Amino acid sequence: MNNNTGSSKKPQDLTASLVSLAMLKVNSDLLGRDYMEYLRPFVEHVLNQVPSDYITDNAVRSKLEQEFGLRLPVQVVQHVLRRMKKSGFFTKDDGVYRLCKALPTSAISSRRVQASREIETVLGALGGYAERTHGVKLLPNECTAALLVFAAQFSVQCVQTYLQGTALPELPKASQRDLFLVHSFVKNASEHDVDLFEHIMVVVKGHMLSNALLCPDLESTERKLGNLLLFFDTPLILDLLGLHGEEHLESTMEILLLVQRLGAKVVIFEHTLQEVNTVLWTAETNPKGVGKLERVVLRNQLTPSDIALVRGQLRSNLDKLHISSWPVPSFSVGFAIDASVLDKALDDEIGYYNPQAKEYDARSIEYIYRFRRGKLPLRLEDSIAILVTSNSELSRVAYKYGKEHESSREVSSVITAYSLANTAWLKAPLGAPGLPAKEVISVCYAALEPGRDMWSKYLAEINKLQARGSISPDEHRVLRDSLLSREELMNLTLGSDIALTQETVPQVLSRVKKALMEQKDAELEQVRTELDKTQAKSDAEIRAERAAHEQTRQRLADTQAQQEKQQAELYWKALRLARVLSWCGWAFVTLVLASAAILLSPWASRMTFGHRWLVAFSSFLLIVGFIWGFLNWLFGITVKRVRELLEKFLHARIATWLVGRQGDAN
Repeated sequence: MNNNTGSSKKPQDLTASLVSLAMLKVNSDLLGRDYMEYLRPFVEHVLNQVPSDYITDNAVRSKLEQEFGLRLPVQVVQHVLRRMKKSGFFTKDDGVYRLCKALPTSAISSRRVQASREIETVLGALGGYAERTHGVKLLPNECTAALLVFAAQFSVQCVQTYLQGTALPELPKASQRDLFLVHSFVKNASEHDVDLFEHIMVVVKGHMLSNALLCPDLESTERKLGNLLLFFDTPLILDLLGLHGEEHLESTMEILLLVQRLGAKVVIFEHTLQEVNTVLWTAETNPKGVGKLERVVLRNQLTPSDIALVRGQLRSNLDKLHISSWPVPSFSVGFAIDASVLDKALDDEIGYYNPQAKEYDARSIEYIYRFRRGKLPLRLEDSIAILVTSNSELSRVAYKYGKEHESSREVSSVITAYSLANTAWLKAPLGAPGLPAKEVISVCYAALEPGRDMWSKYLAEINKLQARGSISPDEHRVLRDSLLSREELMNLTLGSDIALTQETVPQVLSRVKKALMEQKDAELEQVRTELDKTQAKSDAEIRAERAAHEQTRQRLADTQAQQEKQQAELYWKALRLARVLSWCGWAFVTLVLASAAILLSPWASRMTFGHRWLVAFSSFLLIVGFIWGFLNWLFGITVKRVRELLEKFLHARIATWLVGRQGDAN
């Protein structure tokens, strides 16, 4: 059978790809956790369009791409067809499948109609938002391309990451303007339109689920992370300290808790701890120019003493999160890497502003290779140690370096936090149901902030204007320190560095002044309104009304949080029960086999002589032992494998029973 995984003809309507991602999410809700089963309804649908007497895996794969806009490895299609053959739908001769019984009726058409309706709603809303808020009229294909590229951010890094990191046939081009607009649109939906945001999340989760069909890291999604050391990089530690904003704190905290529950040990290098301390000391003494931390300082009006307190409690805060510093692995000549080549690669690809940051990154990568001691892991779970970062450029450079110089072609020494989050979520989606949404919101907030190059260019422009006397020192301070100036800079340039010119700064200043005046007027109007209300109502009535509103809001938030917590608890409880029962079953089978072995000994006959019931029981044990030995010889069935299958079966059944029981109770 041909194993070619190249692209077949690209579908004309890229909306089909978005619809298919949404349908994958629907299938996951209906069919459970077996990722291959999510694809089966798609395969059954296209089989009706392939001649029933000549079915090949490549023909089915091509139909999937043409019909649904999904490009999948041919091995995945082969796996689904083999499952259907075992179910009696096919016979196979010389690589060709032939249908031997009618295929089941598929409900995929109705699901497609519903998914298409939801996608049309999202695309229409995106186009309307772009025109209404930014005066940009997006064409339908531009909306589709932007949303596809947005969803493709949530891919899993593995050996195919830089070859095929998405199930989409060919990722379309999207301008910086369109990407800015879609991130702004998604952020706005998360804040103001719950239903619309849920439609967007269906697409994102569908793409995350499609990762399970692409990457060898995810071949065994049941495996946990018990033998893995995850070294968090400096930006992630700052996330967990709440110094990059609430949205980044929630996303990174969710990742931390999930990977820890899956058995991984999250640690940091001692030099990472030193780097975090240096960043905090810099922010404490001079908060200007420390990136995301500077924006949080401005937004929350943090004082130097506030940051000093965080710095003083750094180790104790990390201890509360069960994050400890890890000793440096010993040096061995046999497992040393070429540090000069790595150093040059970091210089060429990233271009550090701070040489110390490059030194820390290079040292971290070198230590990861020391931990692995020449081993080339095929899956994330077998990687021994990995550096986790929010810097996608560092991850890409490390992957390229490992591929070209260290024969590390499978799991890179560095992966992004998003990749880790997606991989972990696929292993336990019900254990962290809120992770994808928090990840999406975090991505949107980051995308709507000026990048390092744009901000440096902007600062240079306002410094020149002040030096020429075009703006006053007060105006310079507003342009630099106001959060509104950052927002208006991004709105005017739509996230493009090229759009930042000399004319941009006066426009930003004008918009900021106008916004500040509107804000002041709004505050005055609010004061007048409050005074009018105070005349109409007593203070007691006002307090009661506000308290009732806050209680309602808090009650709704508590209810949602409780539901997510219960869902996660049921998932882990089912896993624990399944594990206990499977081990009990294992002990019973082991006892039976051990008894059978004893009965084969020479003195077994003397034990059972004269006892008819012992003779019968001995015969039964001998038969069981013989059957088990025959199955083990013929199929390789082991007690360990039976226990694992039993655990998986019981986990699914117990989880379903617990969810149903909770639903009845509610």
